[in-house]
Amino acid sequence: MSETLSQIIPRYYEMKKEMDSYKSQVDADNKAIKELMRGGHTNEEICGEYTAKFSVIDKSYFDEAKLIAKLKLLGNTESIKTREYVDMEVIENQIYNNELKAEDIKDCKIEKFEERLVVKKTKKED
Repeated sequence: MSETLSQIIPRYYEMKKEMDSYKSQVDADNKAIKELMRGGHTNEEICGEYTAKFSVIDKSYFDEAKLIAKLKLLGNTESIKTREYVDMEVIENQIYNNELKAEDIKDCKIEKFEERLVVKKTKKED
């Protein structure tokens, strides 16, 4: 026997609300643990049967526009390359003006769709 939407939606809402409350506590605990371990200069903490490991991963990267400007200023242009790209506005105009057929390039399009569900509690009328 299959469940109905009127059975699933209320259960989903209540369980998601409970899950979200746990998530906010977990996020707060995560932040507190990181702060305490960072402040205590420790990378590992054993608490009974639980072990927490803390590390900092360097995900630094260059601001490419700023780096290009700086390299030009320094006269170091050997590392600066030209990159090809498609101007989608031009493509749209060409299709609109019948200069390009959409079907000629349709095999180049990657279609991607996302399904989204939002469930909220209905406000009661007073």
